[in-house]
Amino acid sequence: MQTHQRHHNEEGGSPSHSTSPPPLSGYPNSRIVDIAAIELEKENIQPIRQGRSAQVLSRLFAAQHDDRGHELALHHQHFQAELERADKLKDPMDVYMRYVTWTIENYPQGGAQGHDSRLVSLLEQAIENFKDDERYKNDPRFVKLLVIYSEKVEFPMDVFNFMETNRIGSEISMYYEEHADYLESREEFDKAKDVFLLGIHRRARPFGRLKRLFEEFERRAELYQQELERKAIEDLESEQLLQRPRPPEPATLQSAGRRVLGNKISGSESRHANETTLGYVPIGSSSSSASATSSRTSALSNYKRPNAKLEVFSDQISQPSSSGRAKPKTDHHLSQENTPWKDLGADHIRRKENLRETTSWKGTRLTAEDTLPRQPQPRLQVWRDSENVS
Repeated sequence: MQTHQRHHNEEGGSPSHSTSPPPLSGYPNSRIVDIAAIELEKENIQPIRQGRSAQVLSRLFAAQHDDRGHELALHHQHFQAELERADKLKDPMDVYMRYVTWTIENYPQGGAQGHDSRLVSLLEQAIENFKDDERYKNDPRFVKLLVIYSEKVEFPMDVFNFMETNRIGSEISMYYEEHADYLESREEFDKAKDVFLLGIHRRARPFGRLKRLFEEFERRAELYQQELERKAIEDLESEQLLQRPRPPEPATLQSAGRRVLGNKISGSESRHANETTLGYVPIGSSSSSASATSSRTSALSNYKRPNAKLEVFSDQISQPSSSGRAKPKTDHHLSQENTPWKDLGADHIRRKENLRETTSWKGTRLTAEDTLPRQPQPRLQVWRDSENVS
């Protein structure tokens, strides 16, 4: 999926009298960046879609660790001061967008610095503040913040379900593009198609881009289906090859003599010897070709790729459209009535069921339990030589 263009609304920015520290990316444009300064750190740099600024990376890794930490702390303090008076601004979303963009650029090591960057908590703060604000329901910047958040949490589908339930981004194609892209990455092509069709039905903007990406998706889905069919045919042929009986050895043919080709029934009718075998079909008959075709079709329909997702049955009542036109299928992950995500909450709370409580190892004893009950054993008798007993 291509990088989405940000639609920043610059009106209502921070007050002009506020003093901000010099940006970390404040190299003059004419200065040539020495790539050797970031060569040793390139394996620790987390790639992002829009790419990273070589000037920012060079400045970050050229500075001493203590100096860099102090400078980052100053920037955090400056942005926090802006957030405290964001309610007085005409466009408070601008502060969050600049803060998030700065954080992503200046913490290139991603998850390794997750606790220092505080990116997830910052995104959760923005979501909580703007989720009920009608001004930002279909603001591309707010949709972008939620997309970034979905890339940082353990369960991205929770974020997309939350957006659908609260109608956030329902008029923005970015929501449908990212939602479908995530489903496609999980090889759930049918659900991804439903998401695209829903966005087209709602005429999300930019509409032309959404239709073009849907056409590209359909081509990828067709290639994926062809690959599945090719794999199914190969598996079927391999299975038939393994089940084919081996030809008899030459010595067996010589000792057996002439093989009976059939049984004489009458002067004009005979029966093939293999007709007594279950499932025998004469070669060249219509039923023979039909049987082969049906077996191949059955194999294709019953074929399931390895590690396929478990499909959970969902009983849905379909209601015909009053206009008679077909509407896009709304699956359980798109229906507002079936989604409880009115409040997204915090990521660490949503995944707490998968976390084990941290305890101290000091003084802990590991106990081993027997899987089978122990049988009483007689005591070991020590042998004694009677001749040596005095």
